[in-house]
Amino acid sequence: MPYDATLERATRAGLLTGPAVFAGVFLIFDVAPSDAFWPALFFALLTSLAVIDGLSETVPDTLTLALAGSGLAHTGLVGAPVLLPAVIVVLLIAVGLGIERWTRERWIFGSGDLFLFAGIAAWFGPVLMIDVLLIAAVALALHCIVLRQRTSAFAPSLLVASYLVWFGGPIL
Repeated sequence: MPYDATLERATRAGLLTGPAVFAGVFLIFDVAPSDAFWPALFFALLTSLAVIDGLSETVPDTLTLALAGSGLAHTGLVGAPVLLPAVIVVLLIAVGLGIERWTRERWIFGSGDLFLFAGIAAWFGPVLMIDVLLIAAVALALHCIVLRQRTSAFAPSLLVASYLVWFGGPIL
């Protein structure tokens, strides 16, 4: 893989932004650290991915898989059923691996976006992941219309949608 300075700068910016969001959750929301750890971790990882994708239009697999793994761990630790979210995560990752070769270098929805959505599905579960996807699709469409672009990074739209569903509740 050739050296890509843009990706390196974007990754650095994303990895600096994520911990800032993590710390911000503790400062903004007056909750016990034990209650804020998991949401802070989720939004730190997701913000890092959104910054990286927004700057480089690349989503690092290591961070998306960390998002998926932490989501499944959280689901299991809170006592929620983990089987269905795990199956959804595995299916999304399998589809992502299947289309990776086809989508590479075509500047379209790629495997990293599917891995990212798998991570979000692990956190939100099967019902709320539909809400997140619908809101993200509308946000992305509006972004492209306003800026008169044909394509744009998907992770920032998923971040906005995740915030809205996490703090606003389900829409469907």
